[in-house]
Amino acid sequence: MSTVGYGTFIGKPDDEDDFDTYVAAKHLIRSGAVNMIDTAANYRCQKAERTMGSVLHTLTSQELG
Repeated sequence: MSTVGYGTFIGKPDDEDDFDTYVAAKHLIRSGAVNMIDTAANYRCQKAERTMGSVLHTLTSQELG
């Protein structure tokens, strides 16, 4: 594992923080700097997990398409 992980606990459960989290996670994963994402159902009212799902869906769709 890398020495850098990405935590998704911090933030409000709103669209603005979803967008910021999405952009940051997508950039970090693409750069190869992060290979561990910390999320849980209680982080930001499940919005953290949903946002990470969107990031991973986008990245895998781009890889396949």
